[in-house]
Amino acid sequence: MCKLSGVWAGWTITDQALISPTGRKYKPSDIEPEVYTQSDLAKALGVTRGAIADRVRRGTLPPFDEGKTWRRETIQHLFK
Repeated sequence: MCKLSGVWAGWTITDQALISPTGRKYKPSDIEPEVYTQSDLAKALGVTRGAIADRVRRGTLPPFDEGKTWRRETIQHLFK
């Protein structure tokens, strides 16, 4: 655990979170959203990249959020 100083006084960093002075925990994905490429999504779902590319072509996946990536919030329904 690391205690911070200066403008960050009162904040704490652990290996799992950034903790505010009020005790609220922030995960890395709260600060910078998790994004998935086609390859990342294929690996996460246990399918081939080609299967993801096919779904993109057929329109059975949501459109990309930025560039060729999805934010986790956009595709979280796929992980249930």
